[in-house]
Amino acid sequence: IAWRDEDSVWVCPAWDERQLTASGYPREAWLLRRGQSFEEAQPLLQTAAESVWVHAWRYLDAQGAPLDLLEESTGFFSRRYFQVASDGALLPLGLPETCEICGYLGGWLLVLLKHDWQRANQSYAAGSLVAVKLNKGVLGQAQCLFAPQAGQSVEGVETTRHFVAATLLDNVSGSLKAWRLQQGQWQTAEVPELPLEGAGVLEFADQPWGGDVLYIAASSFLSPLTLYTLDLQRQEWCVMRRQPAQFDPEGLGVQQLHAVSADGERIPYYHVGNGEPNAPTLVYAYGGFGVSELPHYLGNIGRHWLAQGHSFVLANVRGGGEFAHWHHAARRENKHKSTDDLLAVIADLHRRGLSSPKRTAIQGGSNGGLLSASAFVRQPESIGALVCEVPLTDMLRYHRLSAGASWIEEYGDPDDETMHPYLAALSPYHNLDAERRYPAALITTSLSDDRVHPAHALKFYARL
Repeated sequence: IAWRDEDSVWVCPAWDERQLTASGYPREAWLLRRGQSFEEAQPLLQTAAESVWVHAWRYLDAQGAPLDLLEESTGFFSRRYFQVASDGALLPLGLPETCEICGYLGGWLLVLLKHDWQRANQSYAAGSLVAVKLNKGVLGQAQCLFAPQAGQSVEGVETTRHFVAATLLDNVSGSLKAWRLQQGQWQTAEVPELPLEGAGVLEFADQPWGGDVLYIAASSFLSPLTLYTLDLQRQEWCVMRRQPAQFDPEGLGVQQLHAVSADGERIPYYHVGNGEPNAPTLVYAYGGFGVSELPHYLGNIGRHWLAQGHSFVLANVRGGGEFAHWHHAARRENKHKSTDDLLAVIADLHRRGLSSPKRTAIQGGSNGGLLSASAFVRQPESIGALVCEVPLTDMLRYHRLSAGASWIEEYGDPDDETMHPYLAALSPYHNLDAERRYPAALITTSLSDDRVHPAHALKFYARL
């Protein structure tokens, strides 16, 4: 349920299995007005059961009229967007099916491209942030606000009364850019110097409505989370609140290193520690769905792990969103490259003398659980322990369990004879070998998880 205005709401019901897709998400969108029963509500769209979900929302525009939109996701990364007219009619927007609408200001849609977009005589590169004029469901002129260079990606987008702002990743470290509409064209706006020292994270917090002040949360591995306001008119940062330090960073250092994966790709990773050789090291990775792993404050890990003289590694393997091409490089038949990258990082740590196999543990959850379990099964001699949280492990039946059907665009369809061999080779459950010795493993799950079915963890534990 989402508010449209004070007298109406969007409703995507999930009260009956007939209202759900095969992935378990709502497949219907309705407009319900104050005083109506649900039977009197206006139906907007019902997607196919094989789709992933639908949802509707309203953008408020500080410079004009609000905009009602509906998204029909036919896959996890494929979608169709519609403008909802005042009478409930759906006007298809004709945007690329893999793009993401991430804002609206002054009658312009803000669109983040996942693939190259050729429009008229203009080409926009994958990863670009593009503003597109919209008039009654018809797309007009477009302007590229930001096109990523090598090592860059757009992480988040926000709007204020007069500005569009974006948090960027530049070599897996946060930065900020802003633009303002002037005389019908978007111009780059000046942003004051960031308050972060070294590699860190900038993330938009919930924003106040109607002004030009941004709320931004910033942190780094060794610096606690700080909530700032940034007044884009006054060009002024202000500290609102700081998280108390949870450990003493004295003597600890952060370095960004690179490993070379099996296909020659350079894989960045962060190493945090006191610099002692052959230290017990925890390596964390996720590597899926375009989700970036960033240098957030290491609160509990700092207090209970780094304080003991141990080290922590964050591996920015392919499949994440750290760079514009990073996600697409490790999907479907290339999903194994995430595991290649993680094993390359581990080998690089050992080559540098920062750790050794028996003193290296790997950790990951959900898709990261698949990644860590896959590395564990493929090269058990390279690690000393596994922490595997709510993992996927049976990649030949994942699409039949809970929300698994929605992830076919990420992993591929096991029922497709072309994809089956790739998934069989990737699947940790099917590649456990009774003749091999495996290091200690902690495997966790939740019996009430309705996204990643607990059978994955339970079966993997049982066979192991």
